[in-house]
Amino acid sequence: MPTAPPLQALQVFLAVARRRSFTQAARDLGVTPSAVSQAVRQLEAQMGVPLLARTTRSVGLTGAGCSLVEAAGPGIAQAVAALGRAAAQAGELVGRRPTARSTCGTWSRGASAGACRCAAR
Repeated sequence: MPTAPPLQALQVFLAVARRRSFTQAARDLGVTPSAVSQAVRQLEAQMGVPLLARTTRSVGLTGAGCSLVEAAGPGIAQAVAALGRAAAQAGELVGRRPTARSTCGTWSRGASAGACRCAAR
């Protein structure tokens, strides 16, 4: 079973697709144009299909690249926005008031869904 491409490489590709420029995408991402180019090349190699049509003066999308932008772009944007909102609430308590500490240092009773379920000491 082939492994899924890393989300970071997908984000880099989407930045290039949006800006139609490796240099501008690199500025947006805070990395070098070489790092952007390498990430896109690795994504294309892993997928086995060219995503970008490159010339000396321009970057365009191939059919596969266009399909990927249309299918993955909105979902990735939503995921990045959700991560940003979650990070902005890092110190906020959510759910019922906890009543006991677990052995691993997280709340075991009254914790929100997905919290550690370790036994309380």
